[in-house]
Amino acid sequence: MISILLLAASVSGSARLGIGLECLDRDLWDIKPALGALKELGVARGRLQSGWAKTEKEKGVYDFAWLDEVVDGVCAAGVEPWISLSYGNPLYAPAGTKARADGIGLSPLLTDEGTAAWRRYVRATVSRFKDRVKVWEVWNEPECGIFFKVRPGSTWCADYLELLRITAGEIRAADPAARVAAGATAGTPGDDQIAGMFERGFAQMADIYTFHGYSAVPERFGRTAAATYAMIRRNAPKVEIWRGEAGLPSAPSGHGALSNVKTSEAVQCRWMARHLVRDLADPSIAFTSYFHLFDFLHFSHKYTYHYGVLRDGDYSKKPSFWLLKRIRQYFDDGACAPDGSLAMSSPVDGMVFHAFRRNGSAFIAYVQPLPPSEDPVVSEVDVSVFFGNSWERWKDPVVMNVVDGSVVRVKLDRWGFGARVPCSSELRVFTEAAALMPYVDMGATAEKTLETRGQRDHE
Repeated sequence: MISILLLAASVSGSARLGIGLECLDRDLWDIKPALGALKELGVARGRLQSGWAKTEKEKGVYDFAWLDEVVDGVCAAGVEPWISLSYGNPLYAPAGTKARADGIGLSPLLTDEGTAAWRRYVRATVSRFKDRVKVWEVWNEPECGIFFKVRPGSTWCADYLELLRITAGEIRAADPAARVAAGATAGTPGDDQIAGMFERGFAQMADIYTFHGYSAVPERFGRTAAATYAMIRRNAPKVEIWRGEAGLPSAPSGHGALSNVKTSEAVQCRWMARHLVRDLADPSIAFTSYFHLFDFLHFSHKYTYHYGVLRDGDYSKKPSFWLLKRIRQYFDDGACAPDGSLAMSSPVDGMVFHAFRRNGSAFIAYVQPLPPSEDPVVSEVDVSVFFGNSWERWKDPVVMNVVDGSVVRVKLDRWGFGARVPCSSELRVFTEAAALMPYVDMGATAEKTLETRGQRDHE
């Protein structure tokens, strides 16, 4: 085994990996005790929600103190906040409507007064935070009726495009340099209505298309991705694609995305590694955000969601915290990039490979795409890597288990091209030992067995 050594120097977040900080607008968790952990993660961006109902409790009077504190705290942690402008405000609910105090479900378009108030609120919010926030998202999961009630006789797509047109205009009036993100669709992109947004002028209103999409087996996303990307590029060639949300709870709550998956903290880690590295290997996805930093209270106040990398109650770090930090260090620190010229071959059917180059070396993530909820069974497989039309020749090959950070040296075949490597449903990387620098100590303690998993390589 090769011992792991984390350098004391911090590494700034890059542009492709982020974390969810949602639900502060409804007081479902407190970010202050988590800011130190957020800084330690070192990810690039954190997604917030603006909280119209929390900010404007008296018509025409805005109290941004709570959001100032949050945004300043996130910025001080070295993370760039991006804000989803959502949800509605019961002050402007249609007459006779039983509206929630937090504005969930209320569309500003339901009344003329609400639309005008939304315009004022958006312009005031962007004007106040334009020195700290450069990306503004319009709403959250508008195709879900619980979050976005449509006008009688309309559809969510038509109403959402109208809301986007209005909101984008106010954002750019307040800050011409701002970038508008839109979509925030709950499912994997590709259905007819989402395609309809692009055919009806989405690209003239937004700079970024965001989607969520929670897949129990992360690799299944690739089955629809190619057609989706082609549709977006055909209708909006300059629009970036961001995955704004996706996560797996570490304990069941019986509600929410992937609530039917048999899970645990170990399953959460297996899923996270495969999901995030799959996204980082995809050159069409410019940014991906893991959901969530903390185990937050559901807005019904009846149960807790355990999607976080920090535990509810004591804010202690789950194994997934250390995994997320490891993914940022090895896959998103500026030394690693997708490389379509590389390919891995193996006689095992069904293996999935993600090709990167790190520090000048081939850096190949691979996995058996079985459900992460199943206990992994490790086997050995023969692999070789091609660069263009030739084999990659190896010097000191190693395999890193991304989930627990352990590293083993592997033996080459007699020609120096192929190797026999461990493989299971836990994501691993086949690479040169030098590619793991500066985080791995390749010195005299290289054969020392690591005693624990998770935090031992970081603390």
